[in-house]
Amino acid sequence: ITTASESRRNIVIGIGCRRGIEKGEIVKAVRYALAKTGYPINKVRYIATINLKENEQGLQDACAELAIPLKVISINLVKKFSGTYERSSFVKEKIGVEGVSEPCALITARRPKLILPKTIIGRVTVAVAKEV
Repeated sequence: ITTASESRRNIVIGIGCRRGIEKGEIVKAVRYALAKTGYPINKVRYIATINLKENEQGLQDACAELAIPLKVISINLVKKFSGTYERSSFVKEKIGVEGVSEPCALITARRPKLILPKTIIGRVTVAVAKEV
């Protein structure tokens, strides 16, 4: 069951970040991504990340401040994801998958269209998917 307000939220922001990330860095990256896509924050349904990042305090604090739920995607789901996204050998070497922000956004969104490809802002990587 979804509420009318939730059903109008059709943006998912995928986030990858470095260990020990600060809340402000995540908030800045989310605001940058929304400015680039032209969508207001009240259109965001989820911030999505991989389960390896779910306990990052800065990420949790940013989601709380922005009032956006954090959706956690298992590393196994990302490994099995066969959709089109920018793959990174660096990320694969570090955590065992070829990407975080794009696949997490695409897995989380319903009928997704990537509207902001992987974008690096300092120690944060963001990607934005729109549900179409």
